Amino acid sequence: MLLQFAQGLTWFNLIAPPLCILAWWSDRYFLSQVANKIVDIHEGQLRLFRGDHHYYLDKVAAEKEQEKLEAIEAEKAAKAEAKRNKQKEKSKKTAKT
Repeated sequence: MLLQFAQGLTWFNLIAPPLCILAWWSDRYFLSQVANKIVDIHEGQLRLFRGDHHYYLDKVAAEKEQEKLEAIEAEKAAKAEAKRNKQKEKSKKTAKT
């Protein structure tokens, strides 16, 4: 069945080169062998990844890691800002007395 499908795709590609298939597939190996572009629909946005399934997974993992690093940096900046504000309040109190 799978071989027949792959052969059918090859045959169809010879007839109609601009081929687009919208597929929901759980076989990641097959997807990596067939797909050369992945369109990700996430939170209402379409994102195009030009590569196979492994490329897509690598890019998504890198984006998640970048988001984690940005969240950590934002948290550090917020803590530093809170500390500066606390020191300003403390210096204002000591200046008043």
